[in-house]
Amino acid sequence: MSRRTYITTPIYYPNAKPHLGSLYTTLLADVMRRWAMLSGDRVFMMTGTDEHGQKIAEAAEKAGKTPQQFLDEIVPAYESLWKRYGIGYDRFLRTTSDDHISTVEAVLKKLIAKGDVYKASYTGWYCTPCESFVTEKDAAVIIDGIPQCPTCGRATKSVAEESYFFKLSAYQDRLLTFYEDFEDFVTPKERLNEVRRFVEGGL
Repeated sequence: MSRRTYITTPIYYPNAKPHLGSLYTTLLADVMRRWAMLSGDRVFMMTGTDEHGQKIAEAAEKAGKTPQQFLDEIVPAYESLWKRYGIGYDRFLRTTSDDHISTVEAVLKKLIAKGDVYKASYTGWYCTPCESFVTEKDAAVIIDGIPQCPTCGRATKSVAEESYFFKLSAYQDRLLTFYEDFEDFVTPKERLNEVRRFVEGGL
């Protein structure tokens, strides 16, 4: 009996045309897809673009376009590059597509109704190029009281925003039990105890 195998690339941030890193990860996914198919698996491979975020808004503004205009011009370069290199996939997903938006809304409504997702305010140091929040303990360098991003080295900025959060704390005990029952789930194996300690420390 054949297995069902799902393969996905990262969903790329199209604030610029695809680069060698984009091609590399997509080629790796395609190699996995081809191997799974040769092994007799039923394979579904997805790739696509994450079309939301500060980086895209800033790139569009710099180009003098709306974010959607900017994206509609740049995203086809990704599909064209995959075609040029013979990369096969079953779905190219854009997060601005109607079906993606309606699916996310439906899932969020269920999670909110269940109490697993809630709205709250968050203040923190944010690195726009990396699109990530940086805690002061994570920042190896602080200049004039401003943490520098540990990934790219740029200065972060203080950002306050209202956002939706997943209530992971409700699943703390179940996660710990899961790690006990499925020790091979965390790879590499030497990270298992680190993951356990993180979860035990409170989520």
